[in-house]
Amino acid sequence: MKSILAPAAIVLATAAAPAPDPVLSRVLAGVASQSATTTAFEVTRRETGSESGDKPESHVTVERFDGKAWSVVSRDGKVPSAKDAGDLIKARAGSPVPGYYRVATYLAAGARRTGEAAGRVTYHLDALPKGTINIGGDRSDKFQGDIIVDTSGAQPYVSRTHFYAPKPFSVMLVARIDSFDAVNEYGLGKDGRPTLLRAAQNYTGAKFGKVGTVRVESSFTPLK
Repeated sequence: MKSILAPAAIVLATAAAPAPDPVLSRVLAGVASQSATTTAFEVTRRETGSESGDKPESHVTVERFDGKAWSVVSRDGKVPSAKDAGDLIKARAGSPVPGYYRVATYLAAGARRTGEAAGRVTYHLDALPKGTINIGGDRSDKFQGDIIVDTSGAQPYVSRTHFYAPKPFSVMLVARIDSFDAVNEYGLGKDGRPTLLRAAQNYTGAKFGKVGTVRVESSFTPLK
């Protein structure tokens, strides 16, 4: 019986494969020439956080990526100490460099078309690819996403990504994320190529009994 059913299952699986999405194919072709090493930018991050019983804190950090390595320009308007700068750079280690090139990874992770309007197409991800969200370890499988592609011009490109946790989850048994929302906005640069412009993250949760809220807003300026 197994020898009869196995070939049939293969045929059915092949027949059920969806046809390539022409918009996705064009977006992926457009992003193929971009990578982390071809991207140089300066980013200003404004982080505001509060925990129950503590005074809210706010910090503004300006960092720079030259296409190879990170450096810290300022922290709250001052040049940081070597230790503080080292700590900030260390925090970036192991995380993907922000940039438009990342959208190829998102779109290749099972994006399916869910909507279409004049000048834009929307895709949905039931789970994010590994390495997208790191909160005490890789939590990408806890998130879903929506991706908007701008189709108003000659070359379609991703104009917005929205990643979110559909339900609370635990982190290392000592913390809990109640909500997490991350948005990236992209636009065309002076050279006509898509580039990352802005990013915002909002999340709330608890650790060791303290409830906290954090918002991080980032603005990106291409350096070349």
